[in-house]
Amino acid sequence: MNTSERTILYLLKHPRLELHVRGLGRELDIAPQIISRNLKQLEEQSLVAVKLLGTQKFAHFAFSEKSKSLAAYLLEQEKEELTSELQPIVSRLEKLDAKIVILFGSSLKNVVEANDIDVLLIDNKLNAKHIDNQTTMLSMELPKPVIPLLLEIKDVIKQYNKPVIQEALAGIVVK
Repeated sequence: MNTSERTILYLLKHPRLELHVRGLGRELDIAPQIISRNLKQLEEQSLVAVKLLGTQKFAHFAFSEKSKSLAAYLLEQEKEELTSELQPIVSRLEKLDAKIVILFGSSLKNVVEANDIDVLLIDNKLNAKHIDNQTTMLSMELPKPVIPLLLEIKDVIKQYNKPVIQEALAGIVVK
């Protein structure tokens, strides 16, 4: 992924984070000058919104039909660029019966050293017992146990400020 794509993806996954250009550069390990140039181009394309506060620039993902299509593409690209250890896990997680499945936690950093596989499942019609059965079966197939966090969309919104929810939403969108 190029620097513009990484910037958009980061802003998409951290919608409430207030980072100026230097902070964004630090998070993405990209020089602030490059971030600043990227933000200007992305703002011209209506993909990000930049807010000037004093002399500091703060950027946010700009939700529009154009940016939503790009976001979907980037989320798919991110999934395709996973390590060879994570790809078989993701392909199995795609089969879970939830509208949204997000892989997060320590398994993203190092699946070998992780104790488990954390998964956020979001759906308004989740059957907890059915999901528990599915994740139990997956735990037998995968190298680590699958630990599901089941939430309805309204609960994700209500609990958004909790660190575990923010960490989960910044994970890899499986489906």
